[in-house]
Amino acid sequence: MLGDNPYGRSTEGGDCSECRAVRRQQGSKLGTCGSVPSTMSRTPDPTRIVHVEPSRLDEAMSALLGAGPAAAARFVEQARASRVALEHLWCSTDAHGRYRSAVLAVPSPGRASMLLATRARDADDAHQMGPLIAAAIAGSAPFADIAQALIEPARVHDITAFEVGGLTRMADLEYLERGLPRAGIIETPHTPSGWTIESAGTPVQLAGNEVEAIPADTREELVTALEQTYLDTLDCPGLAGMRATKDVLVGHFGSGARPRHWLVARQTSSSEVADSSPAPLPRQDGPQQDNQQVDALPPRVSQTDGRRGPVQGVCLLNVTPDGSGAELVYLGLAPAARGHGIAQALLAHGLHACSRSRCTSVSLAVDARNVFARRLYERNGFRRVSTRVALVCKTHDASHAR
Repeated sequence: MLGDNPYGRSTEGGDCSECRAVRRQQGSKLGTCGSVPSTMSRTPDPTRIVHVEPSRLDEAMSALLGAGPAAAARFVEQARASRVALEHLWCSTDAHGRYRSAVLAVPSPGRASMLLATRARDADDAHQMGPLIAAAIAGSAPFADIAQALIEPARVHDITAFEVGGLTRMADLEYLERGLPRAGIIETPHTPSGWTIESAGTPVQLAGNEVEAIPADTREELVTALEQTYLDTLDCPGLAGMRATKDVLVGHFGSGARPRHWLVARQTSSSEVADSSPAPLPRQDGPQQDNQQVDALPPRVSQTDGRRGPVQGVCLLNVTPDGSGAELVYLGLAPAARGHGIAQALLAHGLHACSRSRCTSVSLAVDARNVFARRLYERNGFRRVSTRVALVCKTHDASHAR
């Protein structure tokens, strides 16, 4: 739900989570952004907030990154080459009109916006940043229903700045990762009796550029299933209802052609006989594009009366743009499916599909309060690699406040 999982890891001196979020969605190679010290003046005028002029983009990027002109110019060049939008950028100025701090709103699929801001050094900086962040949130309203930021827990002043700007601390996220075998394929998983695990679409549909590649009736069924999984959820429950579920689905799909392993769980009727094992296929050792011929094949299900139960569980995995890994962007069950081992079955089938398509790792983010999900992932070999504080707000509330 949150940000459609555009999360990443951060290492000191390396890419921060915000850079990785942009790079992962666009397939780009953007460099370090807000993880370096800011150059914010101690005396900017917080009331002087301007939308950045295109002719001063490099100057604004210097303020955003806390970097010199050369680094800012490289960032702009890389962003343009990767088709990352940079026009939603706001700056505060000093008495001489120079840009001293900046906030960039990066549009994400599904009417969401990721906020990147100049790093605050202390409490005074944090409170000076607040009005600028609020301006960026309000400016995102035409193209986003929610604005979000993902901050390392140790960056307490940045968290304060976003809270002053109008965002609410939604969750502490744990980023987990596990490897997949480089040779061979994970064993075919078991499906509980009375249930089927199948693909949400054909390989061609799931490898499209846009979610509209999936038939409208299937998209509608997925939206209904997602809404059921939000009931009594422990995974960022505050996000439920903040934007239309159809937009959440678009966000999960992301942008750009790539293999996607989208699996759904259905309860079978008494007249259905299910064989949960995928049709046998040899492992493909050819180029990455061959993956579309073997990914996410539906289980064989024999139906004698044509009846199919509704989708009661979803597991959505997207292969990364470079094909080396996959992200579990969402795993959820409707209340009726909980307690039957369906989450384990969905996850196992998803890992099996990723293994068949030659991914070497799978990553995800989970609300730290969701103890049941964390136990499931730990049992399946996932280990924590980093944490982030997720802050979110509705953009239209901010625009009305202004």
